[in-house]
Amino acid sequence: MNTMNRQHILLGVAGLAIVLYLAVYLMFAHPLARDVKAYRNRVDTKRNALRGSGWPLNYEALQKIADTTERKRAAAERHKNALLDRTTSLFRERILRLYETPLHFQNQVSRLDYQEEFYRIERKLTEHGIKLDRDILGISEESVRPQTYQLVLQLWTLEAITDAMTAHNLRPLPARGRTNTEGRAAKGTNGAALTVLEPETFYLKGADDKPYLLHFAVRLEVEGAVQDVYRFLATAHTDNAFFTVTQMELHKALPEKQNTADLVEAALECGAFYIPDGSVRIEQAIPEAPRVLPPGA
Repeated sequence: MNTMNRQHILLGVAGLAIVLYLAVYLMFAHPLARDVKAYRNRVDTKRNALRGSGWPLNYEALQKIADTTERKRAAAERHKNALLDRTTSLFRERILRLYETPLHFQNQVSRLDYQEEFYRIERKLTEHGIKLDRDILGISEESVRPQTYQLVLQLWTLEAITDAMTAHNLRPLPARGRTNTEGRAAKGTNGAALTVLEPETFYLKGADDKPYLLHFAVRLEVEGAVQDVYRFLATAHTDNAFFTVTQMELHKALPEKQNTADLVEAALECGAFYIPDGSVRIEQAIPEAPRVLPPGA
């Protein structure tokens, strides 16, 4: 083979190598280089953003911040759960004494159970000299609700509030001249000024069909000594029988009453919270409208 032929062969091999190199570059190296450049740009952008945020850029410092944040989150979670357990404690012991779980209570309690509870509480209050007027009370043995358990919780709220009332020597005022939940005037009754209000429902989101939290309240008007009213209010914050006092109006008793030096009349709205699913633990709840969920619930 002469020198000219060898040169042609070498040139052909060199040309083929160049073609293969260009093919490999265009198919693999160039896209990879483009991706690397894009990644570097994103890294630079992220690094500049982190520098602007004031966060440290070394792993050890960030890990310390993450550990501290996690400890604070866990502490807040424990505090939130303890607060929920306390503020929903009024019904817990009774439900677990009578039913396996709160959900079992919600599903199994019947209208007959509700009616028996209504008559029992009515007799109990009568023994304390408290006469109920169904027109003012807002519920009766014939009341109906899609979820019967809510009627029972309304009764248990009434019982808890009146138990605290009588335990601290507070006497309910007569309902004469007052109005019921629909705004109708009482029909000349001397029944007690006790009204069971409609349950207040709170939802996580407006589109939810089931409430996260329920609030059952009772409106009452009582008279008694100032110290007895104070002790009643202090009872509201006990750990195992927590109830709310959302409204209060206090004024001196009417002048024509005897021995009124320390006698006052109080209009109160008291209630209790209940979580329909006792296992739920969430960060924030949003009320149906327009009330705002109390902090921590």
